Amino acid sequence: MTNIGLELALSKHGIPFERANVGDRYVHQRLNDTGGVLGGEASGHILCLDRSGTGDAMIAALQTLEALAASGQDARQWREALIRYPQKTINVRVERDARAVLTKPEVLAAQTQAEARLSGQGRLVLRASGTEPLIRITVEAASSELVDEVAKAVAEAVSSAA
Repeated sequence: MTNIGLELALSKHGIPFERANVGDRYVHQRLNDTGGVLGGEASGHILCLDRSGTGDAMIAALQTLEALAASGQDARQWREALIRYPQKTINVRVERDARAVLTKPEVLAAQTQAEARLSGQGRLVLRASGTEPLIRITVEAASSELVDEVAKAVAEAVSSAA
């Protein structure tokens, strides 16, 4: 669920970026599969596999301070280099199997249309919650207006299919 702004900022410096399924176990698995050592997710789990085999906030903080010191910059300069894209998440409650709703033709069509509208400008994450009977719709784009329009259209399609 990392904001696309971070992905773009890393890209400017030639730093590779990978996405994994939601959940720190999937981030850990992706790091292992790709030989990566640093990963995290929006929940705050940050993995520094060159220092520890699990997420550890103290290690992540120390790694950040070490990188800041080595860069000669301060945290404000780092923060200014990151432009967060507007992001919106809508949760749509479903009565039946959420994963099945994601395969409905109207949902697939809305997803295709949304991805076409966002092409090169943002992204869509459409997934069944792992803990609740919900479909989670997350949209990021350079403009808030586009985020709102796309999120609303996809949410309407999911609601009608549910």
